Amino acid sequence: MAFVLLTAAVFAVTVPAQQVSAEKEAYINVRAFVRESGIQKYINASESVQKEYEPQLAEWKSLFARYKSLVKEIEGLQDRMMKPSAGCGDFVKFYEKKIEEAQRLEKDLQSISNDFMKKFEQRNRDVMKPLLSELLTTINEFAKVKEYTIVLDFAYFGGFAAETRNSKTDVTAEFQEFYRTQPAAPLEPR
Repeated sequence: MAFVLLTAAVFAVTVPAQQVSAEKEAYINVRAFVRESGIQKYINASESVQKEYEPQLAEWKSLFARYKSLVKEIEGLQDRMMKPSAGCGDFVKFYEKKIEEAQRLEKDLQSISNDFMKKFEQRNRDVMKPLLSELLTTINEFAKVKEYTIVLDFAYFGGFAAETRNSKTDVTAEFQEFYRTQPAAPLEPR
């Protein structure tokens, strides 16, 4: 299972009115940059962060599988508890221990999830920040060349953009092609 997180670049690029003849707006879907047909630099950066965190994700999945198994076992024990012959004190203690173990595991999973997401998101931001900076510069240039008065991130504006976006205003593919033709900008050192 791929775990993709792209810190959305929220942008509204505007070009001064005197530089364009008429108001023109466009939408770019930044999330499309990490898809197979997207911008290779962004795909590589996203995949590198994912690979970095694969061991932690595998560990979490293992714990989660154990938790699911334990819950299933507890459900089976609950069925046995409903039978009149199950009232034995040892059985009840065993059942309670399983409940405690499941609760402890659930708490651990939540803690690990929160910690994992914080670290993963921070690392993703660190890796993507110079790329997003370069992206915004290129979007500004694209807007000037194509004479757009405003370029919005469709991924960010979602529902609002869905009402106004059409094949003429969605310039994601056109921007990706424009981006690929630009000279490579040096990235900031980490």
